[in-house]
Amino acid sequence: MKTKIKTLCLIMIAILFSIISCNKDDSDDNDGSLQFPSGWSSMDSGIDKILLGVDFIDSKNGWAVGQDGTILHTTDAGRTWSKQTSGTVEWLSGVHFIDKNKGWISGWGGKILHTTNGGDTWTEQTSGTSSSLYGVFFINSLKGWIVGDQGIVLNTTDAGNTWNTQNSTTSNKLNSISFINSNAGWIVGVYGTIIHTTDGGNTWADQQSGFTNSFNSVCFTDNNTGWVVACAGRIFHTTQGGENLYDQSSGTSKYLFGVSFFDGNIGWAVGNDGTIVHTIDAGSTWTEQISQTTNHLKSVCFINKDVGWAVGHNGTILHTENGGDI
Repeated sequence: MKTKIKTLCLIMIAILFSIISCNKDDSDDNDGSLQFPSGWSSMDSGIDKILLGVDFIDSKNGWAVGQDGTILHTTDAGRTWSKQTSGTVEWLSGVHFIDKNKGWISGWGGKILHTTNGGDTWTEQTSGTSSSLYGVFFINSLKGWIVGDQGIVLNTTDAGNTWNTQNSTTSNKLNSISFINSNAGWIVGVYGTIIHTTDGGNTWADQQSGFTNSFNSVCFTDNNTGWVVACAGRIFHTTQGGENLYDQSSGTSKYLFGVSFFDGNIGWAVGNDGTIVHTIDAGSTWTEQISQTTNHLKSVCFINKDVGWAVGHNGTILHTENGGDI
């Protein structure tokens, strides 16, 4: 009997040692790093360049743009990306598509690129400026706006065949633009600049923000409701069409560069060191999400309350199908 018990104990010790050894091997394979559950997945972009803008028109088809004329395209939600030929080495800042075929890209050195075939070919449009361009927004296949350095606001009503300069009332660098229809839009920029139009940009009016640093991105969901993100984790919210901006508590001190809202309640903001914050109550509370990266994130795009993408430094592309929740 004693021999049987001794044999059983030796078997149990051997099994325990085997389990410990396996766990040690797994730990070595992971370089000792901790893996945290996340609602965001990293997509292989195939590049290590900085990506500044991203836009999707449905759950499959999207584009990302950035450093040295980079344009990436996916037709499978970002699982695979292919490079498109931009014809430029200028940095490309913003991208906006209105369907699977028609899109525009804004870039440094006054670059405006346009495609009518999903990016198989890109054609340069005449911007009439050498100023760097950043935010781009189209309300339909003909009418759009692009903003940039020195307070420049460009507008087209013929898909970009001609671009006209609008009087922005400022010479400050303008970073981002959001329209909710063909008339009502907002633009934000450095030194707390926020301007608003109710006539498609024929006239722009200053709105007082009380902020002196850079506004980096703006998103409005209707005539009254919008958000602006800035440095040091600052998020501002308005329910009065920008007439009054209220500081919200984001829960982070990181610079924020991109913001996307699906409706008047559900939104995301992204920024430095892989920061992603999320709200389901219009920003009354913001919750930080686990991004699984420390790379700076520059832009974010959601097509509904669940499906979205974020892009940034070192070719980073993140994707979620559950709103970023674990």
